[in-house]
Amino acid sequence: MKQKWGREDDAGEFPSDRAVWTIGAFCVALLSVFAIVGYRYMQVWTPLQRHYLTTYVGTPVAAVFRIDGGYTLLMVVTRKGTRLAFDNEVEPFVTEKGENTFALTEVAMKTGDLKLEWQRARYNNARLHEFLGHWIYKDQTLTDLAKPALWGGLGVLLVGFVVRSRRTQREREYANMGVG
Repeated sequence: MKQKWGREDDAGEFPSDRAVWTIGAFCVALLSVFAIVGYRYMQVWTPLQRHYLTTYVGTPVAAVFRIDGGYTLLMVVTRKGTRLAFDNEVEPFVTEKGENTFALTEVAMKTGDLKLEWQRARYNNARLHEFLGHWIYKDQTLTDLAKPALWGGLGVLLVGFVVRSRRTQREREYANMGVG
């Protein structure tokens, strides 16, 4: 006695057409997530948001293991002391050696900022995360930063599934008509 295994409409195909479309849709959706993240990182985020990303992501993780950690932050020196530099005070700058850094804007110098300094110190992880979240990331959580890319990826995935289901529907219609 001869047994048939699997579905007849997929007989002889491995992997099945449906599996290829599903895997392809997931791959294209994942690539679109990375493309959206890359675009937003380069075109939407401010230079300081790009610079502090690893610190912003790392401080909540580090807070699980220890209260404080050593961080190097960009500080503005004024006549009254030093404080964290803000986006409206700095602009990207490339040194003669090709190193990427920051320079004070003309507006910042006119308002009394004297210079920029990189200062390494120990900061409370939770407080630094909160501070960066408020002043650099404008109260956006890590989830908020990821949402546009995740929604975009989900949209691409859904479009892939709709395209596949319409293609399947057309193939069934042609098969029922005796065409295909």
